[in-house]
Amino acid sequence: MENLCHFSPDRRHRYALIHRWNPLFSDRSSLRVGLNPSTANEDQLDPTLTRIAAFSKRKGFDGFWMANLLGLRTPYPKEVKIPGASPGALVNPHLPPS
Repeated sequence: MENLCHFSPDRRHRYALIHRWNPLFSDRSSLRVGLNPSTANEDQLDPTLTRIAAFSKRKGFDGFWMANLLGLRTPYPKEVKIPGASPGALVNPHLPPS
């Protein structure tokens, strides 16, 4: 199993996660897009990504890429709306501008 993550330097934001259960044969990967990342990291998947991994395995994939529209890592959606915060600070800088 292999998890590759792209975090901000302070690790409060995660911009992408790549999860492969068979890195030697990872030709078939799926892309999943979510609103904001939760607690998953290089060592452990969170409940949502555990479900995505199970679904992807059943469909014959070797792994998945998880991208998020917002980068703030939190399991609580209310925290995504930070009063006074610049919306640009929350947006995933790896996504193309709209």
